[in-house]
Amino acid sequence: MMGRTHAAVGMASCLLALDAGAVAHGGILADASLVLAGVIGALLPDLDHPKSTAGSMLPFVSVPLSAMFGHRGATHSLLAAGLCFALGTAAAQAVPSIHSLPAFALGLAIGWLSHLAADMLNPAGAPLLWPHPRRFRFPLPSSPNGLLDSLLFWASAICSVVLIVRHSAPSI
Repeated sequence: MMGRTHAAVGMASCLLALDAGAVAHGGILADASLVLAGVIGALLPDLDHPKSTAGSMLPFVSVPLSAMFGHRGATHSLLAAGLCFALGTAAAQAVPSIHSLPAFALGLAIGWLSHLAADMLNPAGAPLLWPHPRRFRFPLPSSPNGLLDSLLFWASAICSVVLIVRHSAPSI
């Protein structure tokens, strides 16, 4: 999946979590923080690839991660998602005066998990239980020329727009 697709899936995942009530609304700042973090969190697992969106922005992190674990290694695991959430939660507790930090930590985790789910659509799968070598993937046929990537991007983008418009429309 491309960076834009992961970002769109991360945004849609956070908006769907808010819409479904799986995440409590915390006001406009906390909700925006959650969604922004979802986009960021959806890009972070690819820090292990220097040419990815996140990797190209942070080469001092990406190059060593790539050398140690390769692409779709440790950063594509549930352990890494949990560590991201734990670090975000610790930061939120360290700075309690910034009320949107807990939402940001949760958004990072939702985005990270959305990345793992999207990568499970790839034939290579994702090593969810890293360091165990087993890779998990959804049993879908490979799509030609990135068709699945495009479909997932547009479905996520349209879902996000619909949810934003629905919640910003005045009640009658």
